[in-house]
Amino acid sequence: MDHDRLVNHDMDRTQDRLHDQDRLHDRDLKRDQDRDRLHEQDRDRIYASNLMTAQERTQYEQKLHSMTTERERVQVRVQHQLAVHAAFDLEFFATAAAFAR
Repeated sequence: MDHDRLVNHDMDRTQDRLHDQDRLHDRDLKRDQDRDRLHEQDRDRIYASNLMTAQERTQYEQKLHSMTTERERVQVRVQHQLAVHAAFDLEFFATAAAFAR
């Protein structure tokens, strides 16, 4: 009788372990799907992406996706927008100075 109880207990533990593994797998799969979805959304909404080369877009996306929190991703986006504005301002003032001569 004790043998049957031990076997049942081992089977229960094995089933629990498999169930835990399935939950972890499902969680990881959902995380990966969410990451992929966000990656596609980011590609569609890169600020001034039409002014970037394919390599620049790839580098930006890699940097964005290496961030672990939404706060870090927002910071990367803001820094990118500020850099685009700074580059535009430099170009604008250089062009204005050329016309002023």
